[in-house]
Amino acid sequence: MILADKITALRKKAGWSQEELAEQLGVTRQSVSKWEGAQSVPDMDKVVQMSRLFGVTTDFLLKDELSEEEPAPAGCDSPLRRVTMAEASEYLALRRAAAPRAANAKPPSARDRRRMLQLLCSGVVLVVAIAVKLLMPDVLAEYRARLLALLGTDTDVVEVFSAAGRAFSSEGAIGGALNDAYTAVFGPSVPAETPTPTAAVYTPDAQPANTELLQQVLGFAYASPVAGQLSSSFGLRTDPLEGGRRFHYGLDIAAEEGAVVSSFADGTVTAVGESSELGRYVTVSHPNGYATLYAHCTRITASSGQQVSRGDPIAEVGETGRATGNHLHFELHHGSTYLNPIYYVAFR
Repeated sequence: MILADKITALRKKAGWSQEELAEQLGVTRQSVSKWEGAQSVPDMDKVVQMSRLFGVTTDFLLKDELSEEEPAPAGCDSPLRRVTMAEASEYLALRRAAAPRAANAKPPSARDRRRMLQLLCSGVVLVVAIAVKLLMPDVLAEYRARLLALLGTDTDVVEVFSAAGRAFSSEGAIGGALNDAYTAVFGPSVPAETPTPTAAVYTPDAQPANTELLQQVLGFAYASPVAGQLSSSFGLRTDPLEGGRRFHYGLDIAAEEGAVVSSFADGTVTAVGESSELGRYVTVSHPNGYATLYAHCTRITASSGQQVSRGDPIAEVGETGRATGNHLHFELHHGSTYLNPIYYVAFR
């Protein structure tokens, strides 16, 4: 009989409710309920206290193989203990480790499972590539062409090892670096199609030449510029003010007026300005030829030429310029090409 069953049986034998036992032990009823449901284990002092209340030994409570009650010796203030405190503590630690997960534990989402699969694939590729390079360099040289043909001609082995280095340096999180490695090996991924107000079918005529829809390996750590909800995606959409079809070169992220806008990555503020189209805006240059733009702000808090780090505040959300509500218009550029920022931004 396990400890949980013994507590339940002794409590009922004494004619106490969970509330009454909790009051005598100085704990909450929820604690007693978790003990009896084997979801948690009482501390050693509570075990000793229960042995006194129920008139049994701590041996009987702690040892599963003892199913018959062992009464405490008469005339003794505290029950006889046949295990040391160190043994009891070790036993309770093992019981806690074996306790089942809480019933309300949140299962992983489909997105979490997909990301874990990506990270697993990336980790396996890194381990295999490093092992072959170190242990069998001749084999690697002989079969490199065949391996690249299997993986795809766009595989960037240099970027794979660069991403591995970033994973174990201070440049960024392991998850982001391994995701870069996954992209370098298997090519850019396209986000799952979901119904959005700006969904469009892209053809050579519909997509401007200076835009890129597929995910790129940025090569540096990044973070979402503002906490909010996606209100308009990158691509063709119906113009919210004039109607008609028009290409949207960034993401619109709806947020409260005055919400803090942060720098997407380390870089330098290259421009602070205001226009009838973008309202108040700020641009930041980043490594490897990338740059970001933040528009429709109510206030710019950074200054031109300022060095900023990832997550540093640079502006506040507003609806200045050509806007229909409080939101951040966010663009990601690589040289003169507009990239789809959807791969690098998380939403509430």
